[in-house]
Amino acid sequence: MHNQFLEYVYARNIQQKKKLEVFLSDKDIKKDLIEFFIGYSTYMKSTGITVEDLGDAYLQLVADMCYARLEFVRHGKYPKNNQAEALSDVYNDKEVMTRYMLGLALSQFLWRQHYSLFQFYRREVRKLNFCEGDHALEVGCGHGLFLREL
Repeated sequence: MHNQFLEYVYARNIQQKKKLEVFLSDKDIKKDLIEFFIGYSTYMKSTGITVEDLGDAYLQLVADMCYARLEFVRHGKYPKNNQAEALSDVYNDKEVMTRYMLGLALSQFLWRQHYSLFQFYRREVRKLNFCEGDHALEVGCGHGLFLREL
């Protein structure tokens, strides 16, 4: 499934192809991406999300981040001017928010900074030695990958 996803992304964005081929040449990172798809496939089947949906969500996240960065460089501010605007345009729009969360989940395995943060979290969580019946609270779980690590 991960190969389908990558082929879909590569066919639509040559810059992502160049970046991801280098990044995913690390066997540990690629292994984590494969494990993500194995674990995520049940959720995808239950919700009707396709590999193409994931590819589109990831590419939309890339485009949105590039646009926001460009706006900040050009004008010294991001496209969303305040919380109310972000709330109405993003957080309260189920379709936009779902696409964003799907893209963000994938970025944990496709962007060096996000992957490094995820690996740090994994290491720290494993030090906690949680046992069955232990309790934890994660605030702002978003895509759920960090909560899954707990």
